[in-house]
Amino acid sequence: MPAAKKNKEREESARITRVRRLSGDAYTIRLKARDAVDGFFVLATNGQTTRLPNNTYIVGKEHLDLLKKAKIDYELAKE
Repeated sequence: MPAAKKNKEREESARITRVRRLSGDAYTIRLKARDAVDGFFVLATNGQTTRLPNNTYIVGKEHLDLLKKAKIDYELAKE
């Protein structure tokens, strides 16, 4: 693996860890492809989230409730 790619992955992992520590109850979720646009809209218009590649987001508990209410399908991302 090229050194630049490895460093980028390490930096992204460290950033995610920092966000989790600062935000308390944070969940890493991945929106299903069919719900990506609607899910993005719900998340973007209802508070602070962190967007990662591949329809992946770091969200709070309140966002999970909003997605459920809007019937947006997601899965908890694996660590």
